[in-house]
Amino acid sequence: PSHQQAREMIAEKFSMSLYDAAICYSLSEGRFGKSLDIANNFDEIKISKGIKTSHRDYLEFLELNAEYIQNELIKSQSLDEALKMAGKLITKPYLPLQAALKGFCRSLFVNSGLPYAFPLLFTDALFKKLDYGINLMKKSLEELLVEAKKSYPAPMYKEAESLLFTTLEKWSSIQLEELILGLLNWYGDALIASCGSNETLMLNLDHKEDIITVAKVEGTSLLRSRIEMLENALYMLRRYVQPSFIIENLITQIGGTEA
Repeated sequence: PSHQQAREMIAEKFSMSLYDAAICYSLSEGRFGKSLDIANNFDEIKISKGIKTSHRDYLEFLELNAEYIQNELIKSQSLDEALKMAGKLITKPYLPLQAALKGFCRSLFVNSGLPYAFPLLFTDALFKKLDYGINLMKKSLEELLVEAKKSYPAPMYKEAESLLFTTLEKWSSIQLEELILGLLNWYGDALIASCGSNETLMLNLDHKEDIITVAKVEGTSLLRSRIEMLENALYMLRRYVQPSFIIENLITQIGGTEA
């Protein structure tokens, strides 16, 4: 469905206003299936505002997401079960984190000037949280791996352990991709507004005033260059270029700095 059709379907299915449906749909970044799950838990949604609050919430819920995955992985009874669970858990939507990420991306999008040190400090904190999260997940499997090592042939055990850890490490890259894609959707909406297109084509329609304001301030040419920059960042991330460098540069370019 189109964005507008999706919003109307969500509103009808869950007997909510079009505005609330727009919030659910924007939180899913346009993924209709995810938006239905979000609408089903709409009362739990809390989106923070302001760069100071939103970035702290985002980092906090990254850690809580990792702890949730850790607690689920502990329940695994075998390496095969752990591998299946890991693949599902790292891609499973975690609503508080989705809401925190949306708030943080919006704050970056509307911010006219970040503190000079913010890109470096945030990037450092972000990657510490990601590393902590992955180590937490791996730690939850220590007892299972000790037992498996006793019963599995050495080559099979080594391969299973490597595959399991590689799967868990994808959680980090997924979070970074979601951050870039979230920003891309805000700037895509601004380009729609700048070109004078139908506002129902916007993904983040619940914040159309913010989008229209940014579109007027930045103009079509700058918006196109920002979208190109974000797409290039996503391309480099998927080509395993140093991710911390990508994120720090991206936030510096988008957020600017205070005079």
